[in-house]
Amino acid sequence: MTSATRFFGLDEDLAFIEIKYPPETDDPARVFRSMAKLIDAFHQIDLDLAHAVGAGFEPVLLLERVEAGSLRVWLRTVVRQLDDDALRTLDWRPLVGQYLVRGKHQVLRWLDGRNAIQSRGEVLELQSSLLEVRPPEDAEVLFIAPIAPARLLNDIKLLTEATAELRSTDAVRYVSVQADTELPTQLRLSSDDVERLLTDEVVESQSRTLLLIKKPDYLGNSRWEFRLDNRTIEARLLDEQWLLRFREGHIPLLPGDALDVELHSELLRSFEGNVVGTRYSVEFVHGVHRRSVGVQGLLHFEDAAEPA
Repeated sequence: MTSATRFFGLDEDLAFIEIKYPPETDDPARVFRSMAKLIDAFHQIDLDLAHAVGAGFEPVLLLERVEAGSLRVWLRTVVRQLDDDALRTLDWRPLVGQYLVRGKHQVLRWLDGRNAIQSRGEVLELQSSLLEVRPPEDAEVLFIAPIAPARLLNDIKLLTEATAELRSTDAVRYVSVQADTELPTQLRLSSDDVERLLTDEVVESQSRTLLLIKKPDYLGNSRWEFRLDNRTIEARLLDEQWLLRFREGHIPLLPGDALDVELHSELLRSFEGNVVGTRYSVEFVHGVHRRSVGVQGLLHFEDAAEPA
């Protein structure tokens, strides 16, 4: 550890996450899985809050102790100093530490009572409310920048994933010297929901292309994985007639096979003009191409006749 990397304990940053569950609950491992994910989610929220401050510090979570009964994990947030010059005019550490604690409480309070997030406007509301969260002792000194909606939605998604295995009889709360705040356990936010909330414009295109099969979907409930231009993509296969023949065993697939398809692409752009993601769907399958080794040892594809 160099002189430019120090750790400072912040007394006001001692807090605990608690999961209450009924006595003699079955599948007890789910409680511990949820707690582990909650710790990761809270740490990511700390990182995003600290990024908004931009004061040359990085938050680090330290485990203080674990208590039984209800599962209670005490955590202390310490601040890693990234630049000695940051402290020459002001000791930012207590201010940043208080902001991290208050910010987490604010996120949880904003989530209270919500079963879904319907619009980007709601996320901007959370963004604005976090701008008002600052230690009252030195509000003018600590500058806080807006946290990008994508970061906020990712934080919320991590929290909902952490509570996915909990039941209606379970409860989660975050307790510090600042407040005692419950975390709603019924809210769910999927990757598709995040894309929808961030997307302002969809640019569509259609092309005929060859997709190398990486992982087929044999159950019919998820996307297929393909290789396209040296990258992995996921795509829904919408050609129902071809899918029916495949699932009935009339179209065998071997490792290295590819599909000749009509590929529909949707490029998603955010309100800021950034690329949110790309959605793919296979609208029609022209046939299966078998991969073989040619005379020069090069891979190429050959048409394969499909059984009637």
